[in-house]
Amino acid sequence: IPLTIDASGNLGYASSEATGEELVASGIVSAVCGFCPIIVNYSPIELPTVSGISHFTENAQRQIIGQFGNGDYAIVTCEGRGYQNSDGWTLAEAQTICSKLGLKFAYNLDGGGSTETVLGKKQINTVYENTTGRIVPTFIVFNGTNSLSGVPVAEAYTMVESVYIDNCDYIDTGIPETEVFTIEYKWHNAVTWNAANGHILSSANNYTSFGRWRVDNDGKLKSAIVTKTKGVEKFVYVDYDTNNPIIVQQNVNGNTVEVKVNDATVTTFTMGNAASENNKYYLFAYGGNPTSNTYSAVGRFYYLKMWDSNGKLVRNYKAAKRNSDGIYGVYDTVQGVFYKSQGTTEIEA
Repeated sequence: IPLTIDASGNLGYASSEATGEELVASGIVSAVCGFCPIIVNYSPIELPTVSGISHFTENAQRQIIGQFGNGDYAIVTCEGRGYQNSDGWTLAEAQTICSKLGLKFAYNLDGGGSTETVLGKKQINTVYENTTGRIVPTFIVFNGTNSLSGVPVAEAYTMVESVYIDNCDYIDTGIPETEVFTIEYKWHNAVTWNAANGHILSSANNYTSFGRWRVDNDGKLKSAIVTKTKGVEKFVYVDYDTNNPIIVQQNVNGNTVEVKVNDATVTTFTMGNAASENNKYYLFAYGGNPTSNTYSAVGRFYYLKMWDSNGKLVRNYKAAKRNSDGIYGVYDTVQGVFYKSQGTTEIEA
């Protein structure tokens, strides 16, 4: 089943019986014969059974090309068969990984010795055959442009390590609190611990929130991260390093919530009942009153990722700067959208 590329740079696939003339007539400018699509319109598809090809169900090197909803491309490469101590993936495992990455489309190219990912003039994965690798007649080249938007993402925005969030910075995600997510965020309360609250992500009425910070009465750190899922609140006490950011994960499995700090489990609990479709999640603020200093986060933001109940990446917010005017904000790589502060202050460098 050939991989196709149209004039706008969109990836797709065609019938294995389509002729070259038919592909050109339909607007296809390039086609590559690999194996098969594995993700179509964000959904895993039934994997084919190919006679004589056993490695689909074997652990092996894999080479996947994919595309996000905003048109950005992804190359997903896996070592295997003992190289770099990797067992490799089955095709079904590769499909699961691509789904969790949030790819709208993914296609399985040839793997094994043909798995070659080259950056500049250097192959960055293992050379599997001989000293120079397998000689392959077909390759895909990325030249850095993005014809879907007319402006390369690399030119429109600069990803930065972090941005500073001050009182009343906020972003409305538009996601209803009825959605309960597995999330991961990197954050640093680098400036002050005076605020009793400081939501990294919260719905209205604080019914569901992530990363609400507390301090002790004399202003000294006693390291409390408050997490609440559908009305059930838990205080997570950690030894916080004031010189370094932390990574917090809230993993949802059914009704069970596991909270990790720097990859160490600190608590598990059972979430509450239904929430409201009308209440939305807000970044850096309490959704019911996003312009109040009482509920606003203060500190450094690095990234925040959200996965839905099926394990699909639905938001990937990164610290960024818009190059056209130098405004700082966050860029969601899944939607391809840049957000500046919607509050009364601006996000800072």
